[in-house]
Amino acid sequence: MPQRSVRWAAAVFALAGTYYLGARLGLEFALVRGQVAPLWPPTGLALAVLLRFGLRLWPGVLLGSVAANLPLGPSPLAVVVIGAGATAAPVVAVVLLRRAGFQTDLARLRDVTALVFGALGGMAISATVGAGVLVLADALQPGQLLAAWSVWWAGDATGVLVFAPALLLLLRVHRVRRREITAAHWLKAAVLTGGTLALAIAVASGQVPWLFIIFPMVIWSAWRLGLAVVAPCLVIATTGTTIAATLGAGPFAGQELLNRMVLLQSFNGALVLTGLLLAAAAAEQRAAAAVSRLAGAELEVEVTERTAMFTEAERVGQVGSWERDLATGEVIWSDQMYRLYGMVPRSRALDYGTFLEHVHPDDRAEVAAVNEQALRDHLDTELAHRVVWPDGTVRWLNRRARVMVDDSGTARKMVGTAQDITAARTAAAETRILLDSVTDAIVGFDAAGTVTLVNERAAELFGRLTGERIGLLLPELDTGRACQGIELTGHRQDGDEFPAEVSVRPLSSAEGAFGGTVAVAVVRDITQRKKAEEATRQLREEHQRRQQALEINDNVVQGLSAALYALDSGESARAVRILQRTLDTARQIMRDLLHETLDIAPGDLVRQQPAALGAPEPSPAPEPPAGTGPVTAVIADDSREVRFALRALLESLPGITVVGEVADGVEAVRIAGERRPDALLLDLAMPGMDGLEALPLILAASPGTKVIVVSGYGRDQVAEQALRLGATAYVEKGGSTRLLANLLADLFSEIGRDRAGPRSGPVAEVDQQADIAATCAHELRTPIAALTSITELLLDQGERMPAETVHKLLGAMARSLRQLDRVVQDLADAGRMLNGKLDLLLESTDLGDLVRALLGELSELTEDHPVELRVGDGVVAGIDPFRIRQVLLNLLANAAKFSQPGTPIRLSLRTAGKLAEIAVTDQGPGIAPEHRDRLFGKFERLGSMHRGTGLGLYISKEIARAHRGDLVLAESGPGGSTFVLSLPIVLS
Repeated sequence: MPQRSVRWAAAVFALAGTYYLGARLGLEFALVRGQVAPLWPPTGLALAVLLRFGLRLWPGVLLGSVAANLPLGPSPLAVVVIGAGATAAPVVAVVLLRRAGFQTDLARLRDVTALVFGALGGMAISATVGAGVLVLADALQPGQLLAAWSVWWAGDATGVLVFAPALLLLLRVHRVRRREITAAHWLKAAVLTGGTLALAIAVASGQVPWLFIIFPMVIWSAWRLGLAVVAPCLVIATTGTTIAATLGAGPFAGQELLNRMVLLQSFNGALVLTGLLLAAAAAEQRAAAAVSRLAGAELEVEVTERTAMFTEAERVGQVGSWERDLATGEVIWSDQMYRLYGMVPRSRALDYGTFLEHVHPDDRAEVAAVNEQALRDHLDTELAHRVVWPDGTVRWLNRRARVMVDDSGTARKMVGTAQDITAARTAAAETRILLDSVTDAIVGFDAAGTVTLVNERAAELFGRLTGERIGLLLPELDTGRACQGIELTGHRQDGDEFPAEVSVRPLSSAEGAFGGTVAVAVVRDITQRKKAEEATRQLREEHQRRQQALEINDNVVQGLSAALYALDSGESARAVRILQRTLDTARQIMRDLLHETLDIAPGDLVRQQPAALGAPEPSPAPEPPAGTGPVTAVIADDSREVRFALRALLESLPGITVVGEVADGVEAVRIAGERRPDALLLDLAMPGMDGLEALPLILAASPGTKVIVVSGYGRDQVAEQALRLGATAYVEKGGSTRLLANLLADLFSEIGRDRAGPRSGPVAEVDQQADIAATCAHELRTPIAALTSITELLLDQGERMPAETVHKLLGAMARSLRQLDRVVQDLADAGRMLNGKLDLLLESTDLGDLVRALLGELSELTEDHPVELRVGDGVVAGIDPFRIRQVLLNLLANAAKFSQPGTPIRLSLRTAGKLAEIAVTDQGPGIAPEHRDRLFGKFERLGSMHRGTGLGLYISKEIARAHRGDLVLAESGPGGSTFVLSLPIVLS
């Protein structure tokens, strides 16, 4: 059996035995059938135990009741039923008491009231069950039912009211603090208990006929000593009265049983209620007094602690409090207030006059005036003033005051505080000295951008600032973010602007608490620094101009002098070569000078005066001649000599007539609108308005005019800019005049052209001439031999041959002639490149249209090799179309030459950033890795068995580079090769 069950069984049997003993004691007072008594102690015992240890011990009550009543009958069944009623009564009473919130210490009136009603209600169950069983078992006559029920109910209820409090007290005796019980308490308890016992014995023996004589003892013990003493007194008193009622002695003598029971229960009930209620009331009163004392003690401790904290806070914060009674004139200071005035706390009585005596003489009148105004207008005031200590020390105090008025509006007193601000005033003064000693302007402002702090330099620079908006001083400043050393424009007091360097630092909440300042701006006037920087820049530019002048002298002037010497000596060819080299050098100098300013904007090239080799002579624009050619042209150049040369060139061409000459951009726009020429040759650097400014205006005035830019600036600087603005083509001054003539012939079909004419150029070096001669001999031999054979055959047998055969022979002759033309063209181009003489005629060209037109002309190529074309529209570049066609034709010819018949050739066009890329891919055998380094060299055939000069890729790469692009082998392998031509995009 578990230990817990053993303990429960032991408790049940202990309760049963105790209940049985109490029942035997109660049966001594039995009045009905020897079984019903007016005082039944077991009910009080059962209620107390079930309240203290729980309802789970109810079997002990049942066993004890059955054991006590079994000898009395009337039958075992009746005894069990009576026991069940005796058990149900305390169980119901316990349930009712718990629901009422009953506390077993009976220290509240509500607990006593609950015990009374619980006893009266619960014990009616045992009385009703017991009396009813006796009548049903014929142990009692029906006429005796009421008397038996009243005795039973009164005995059980009295047992609860008398014995339950005493037993509950006994079960809590271990919680009593014995140290708090004094000898006087023991003496009083002994006297009251002994007196109650003596009176109870006297009543029980019939010697004293007055029951109420016991009341004083019960009342006194309840009020003075509480439940601990009144409970045993109630047990003694009720036992004595019950014995008297049982014996019919004393006040119960000569009365019927029912009357005796009524009198007994009335007296015992009144006695018990008086004792218990009075004890509970006294307990509540003592508890309330204890709570009040505790609260008072706690309040006193808290007030003491708060006072100490307030005093310490005053000392640490150097803040004192004061009060002035306006009726009596008395002034009360805190201890710290005394210290703020340099006095020992509470060392003397104070009044308003004493206070004024300690105020600095220079501040006394102001302090008195502020106090009088506060009293008159009932205002809260705050004032900083000085005080003089007894030892002569001067301190600064910040004094706050409030006027207290009564219900009638009369001022009764003033209260306030004072704080020592000497350190703050000293720090503020030191800070002001530091701020004013700084050479930069310092401006503090609040969250709204209002100026709150300035130093002397700021006042000098901007004038009166406090309360102004900082945006008026620095309109460009972003007050919402920190910055360091940014340059802005500031506005002086007189409205003048100046360059300023500004730094802004936000302040923390603690730093900016005074005055609401949230940020500080440091402003430095950098006018002088800017002037110094400008002077330095001018000196640097002057130095650069000197260097440039020296370089021009060393390279250009010396070259021109050498050319003059050659002309004087009659060596015109050498003079031409010298002049060409000098021109190339001058162009390179221009490129070097402008390498940092590639993006020349319209207006940058306006001259201060016209360019001239000799004294400038104005050249009026001629009127159009009577018989003009189909193409009209205007020349716009500020150099008289250049205009003369261009006019001579144009007039030498059939089909073109010069209708005007001008020397500046403004006149160029005007004459274009008046004459509307077909072509306008436009210089860029001119007085009044440069060519880049005039170009869009000319096109707007004469939309049909083709503008050809003829300038001494290199292509790297302005060619793309001119083409973007609408120029038809770009030609560098100093190049071959035949190039310009051919360009005009390309643009206007009415003008004659001769691309195959003689071209001048410098003589190559001896080793280069040997290479070219050897290559010519080798490459010209085969086509010449073929032409010779075919010509002889046609002369001998042409008349007898079928027409189809003659046609095929003529086709073979045409192919040999084209081969000769390509060889001659490659050799000529190679010669020019070796001497730096490759000229380009740049035009805005749609690359997609160029590729499609080229493929349309290569019918022989596309017969054996289908071309896969992947070309988009709208990619425009500033190129020489003739030269780019030459490159593409070479790439496509190589792709067909080195690929098996029937294999496709892929040609694609795409953009990559600012470049256009044209890729040509074949399916040939690829290029061995050991040959790739020599792929673009001169006269390199890399062991190929196919015929060729070995100059095609070399010429193509040089043409790409002349366009500021490139030609590369992107990839190569057994499956084929891909060459990529990249060109700068002008428009896309």
